[in-house]
Amino acid sequence: MIAACDTGVDRFSDAESDFAFNVSGAIATESDTQFVRVQRIRNTVEPLPGDLNAVVTLSETNSGRAVTMTDSLVSLGDGNIDHLLFAVFDVSAGFLYRLRIEGTDGDIATATTTVPDKPSLAVAPATVVGARTTQAVSWNGLTKTPENAVVFYRVARSEAEQPQIVEFPYTLRGRLVRDGWIAELRLSDDLRIVRQQLEIPQDDDQAVFHGVSMRLRIPSPEWSGGLEGRNIEGGVGFFGSVGVFTERWNIGEGAIDNLGFINGQQ
Repeated sequence: MIAACDTGVDRFSDAESDFAFNVSGAIATESDTQFVRVQRIRNTVEPLPGDLNAVVTLSETNSGRAVTMTDSLVSLGDGNIDHLLFAVFDVSAGFLYRLRIEGTDGDIATATTTVPDKPSLAVAPATVVGARTTQAVSWNGLTKTPENAVVFYRVARSEAEQPQIVEFPYTLRGRLVRDGWIAELRLSDDLRIVRQQLEIPQDDDQAVFHGVSMRLRIPSPEWSGGLEGRNIEGGVGFFGSVGVFTERWNIGEGAIDNLGFINGQQ
């Protein structure tokens, strides 16, 4: 869970400072519920976190839309029990969001993040050279390699069966170019592996190709300093965002035939 990431700051490390809150979290376009971990910085050891005694608000500055986050005590991945704030709140690419934590004692911590813009997708026609079929996919506007790029193939054993999804990591298969980031899909190689995983014989011509898609995860600029790149005003910790973008497209009929599938794309 992104929200439970460890900033490397514990709740006691800044007890002698003027900061009251340690924040750790990131909002994401892929989720309609956002999570933020908030700790009260204190100088005494307690078996369980005490009351947060604060109101945590997440707002979209472009529209003024805002929500008060709900507090919960949960056991997180690092073994600690802590305050995990959550709210049903969808976030949009290119928008600026503000997190505000206001304690009942007057302590205030704030942070902002701009969700990355969605890059535009350009798909070249599939190229068939003998038994090898490839396709170039360009995400225009990117200036850095995406944190994660995954290709999904939807294939069914026959027209009577439901398609299954097989995914392939493509982050390291792409490269930055002048206009963005480009990856060459190894369609024939990938789909040969898909057949193996789904136990479809390589010469079976009854398998159905239902589609291909790619998902990118792009972190906001705050991540460039790592989780130690603290960006909380009036507190310590980290608050950022992640843009998650998925696009689907169709492959040409000729390429599908060359790959040995029935065309089930819509």
